Amino acid sequence: MAYSFLNNLCMKTNENSSWFASNKHLYKKYLTIDLFIRSALLKFKPGNYYILKFSIEILKQNEVQKGEINNIVNVHVICYKKFRNIDVLVIKKDILNILKKYKSKLDISYINVYIQFANNPYLYSEYIAKYISSEMSRRIGQRKLVFIAESCIINGGVGCIIQIKGRVNGYGMTRKYSVTRGYISRNTLKNDVEMYRHTHVGKSGTVGIKVFVNRGSLIKK
Repeated sequence: MAYSFLNNLCMKTNENSSWFASNKHLYKKYLTIDLFIRSALLKFKPGNYYILKFSIEILKQNEVQKGEINNIVNVHVICYKKFRNIDVLVIKKDILNILKKYKSKLDISYINVYIQFANNPYLYSEYIAKYISSEMSRRIGQRKLVFIAESCIINGGVGCIIQIKGRVNGYGMTRKYSVTRGYISRNTLKNDVEMYRHTHVGKSGTVGIKVFVNRGSLIKK
């Protein structure tokens, strides 16, 4: 069981949702569509691939010939393939099977899914935090955390910080364990710094995981 929070500490706009409502009725409808699709994708846990990020785009299109208003939903997904022989059509089919039950319920005309693959998953703070959470049942060691932070630097990252602290058997941990590799700029908004906060609920207690990843400068010289 886990709870997650994602935050982007940079000047970029948040691209998780993209839609505009001209009145309060459309706002209520689009917000409901956004929340239902978002919750379905967050609960979806495939075995052969891993969903790193996704964005939802809702469009309204008027058809002159039929006189109908179509609500089109575009879902952009960034995935990491655990195996190389996975086809894009298989991933699209899995995601459409999850979202098709909301098509008639939320009055959606079309659902389009666009897939993009990521070669370096260690540049995403969400992947690192959830990977550490999955390894906690196997009693992850200090060397493993150092290896994960160094893998972020090897794959093109500028800096990585991993912080672990929580409660075990109802008592707080005596110290907060932290691993830092590279450089993380916290005093400026010029760098693409992503932070992900993940809560791991295990048998012995609750442990919080916080990961910072610096992908470099946003300003092109």
